[in-house]
Amino acid sequence: MSVPLGASTSDCLELARRHRSPRIAVRDPESGEWVGYVRAIDLRLSSAERVQAAEPFLELPQDLPVVQALAQLRRSQKEWALLRDSSGKAVAAADLHQLLAPLLKNT
Repeated sequence: MSVPLGASTSDCLELARRHRSPRIAVRDPESGEWVGYVRAIDLRLSSAERVQAAEPFLELPQDLPVVQALAQLRRSQKEWALLRDSSGKAVAAADLHQLLAPLLKNT
């Protein structure tokens, strides 16, 4: 689930509502590359009619151990990490809850 930079705030809020997501990935409208994310609460509080900026992702290698990824995400105070493969291609975005899920699965 993502929107291009410049998408209308109302469309973004509707997308977040439909997917029950507190944040939405933002991509470059020309390249399609993910550039960051916006929080639904920030959009709701904003007077802007369009998404003009995005919070950058924390970028992590896809093969980083989960515990190290969690530590870096917490240390950076970011809400979302962009995972890249060995060639540098973005392969996924993960938040704290998604990273914790495999560790807590058997508890």
